[in-house]
Amino acid sequence: MPLARRLRVVLLVGILASASASASACVDEEEGGASAASAASGEEAPDCGAAPDAIIHQRACPLALVCPTVFRYGLGCPGPIAAEGDYEPGERCVLDQLASGAPGWILAEGGCGGEYERLSLHVVATGEAMLSVELVERCTAADPEACECPQGRSEWSSLDACGLRSPAYFAACLGAATQAERVACMTPENWITGCTAAAPRCTES
Repeated sequence: MPLARRLRVVLLVGILASASASASACVDEEEGGASAASAASGEEAPDCGAAPDAIIHQRACPLALVCPTVFRYGLGCPGPIAAEGDYEPGERCVLDQLASGAPGWILAEGGCGGEYERLSLHVVATGEAMLSVELVERCTAADPEACECPQGRSEWSSLDACGLRSPAYFAACLGAATQAERVACMTPENWITGCTAAAPRCTES
């Protein structure tokens, strides 16, 4: 084959190879772009129940969790208070704190079956507290939709300003002699005297 013809063939092969590589790169870019767009859009995130802004702001207050989290009595679920004996250490801590009237954060959690409640009480002044409640619907076979939310699906109360029983009430609770009396003293509904929806408040102003 003459040299000139051989050079034309080599040049033509090079051009075809370059065109093929460019076309392949374009296809890869298009497929990659479609994949990225699909990943970015994804499926709609499940509604797991975000806390209302008022409760988020309230929980941002610089109030320390003054006692270990205690069991949430009052929901018809058995708690750790025994027929004989005393309060759990965390329960006695909560009653001591409420009897003192000092500011602080108290947290009670508990529930039966697939529902679980977290009750948050911010004592902001003697006889005054901010109350919020989160009801968590846990993942169960009866409600597979709840499984979309790893921590459960939450429903929230309003943020309420509540009056508290007198320090003397909580001091008397520390000496409760029977199981029924101790359970009553650790039931949050018995700590408060009335509530109304309110704006966040950290301490006495």
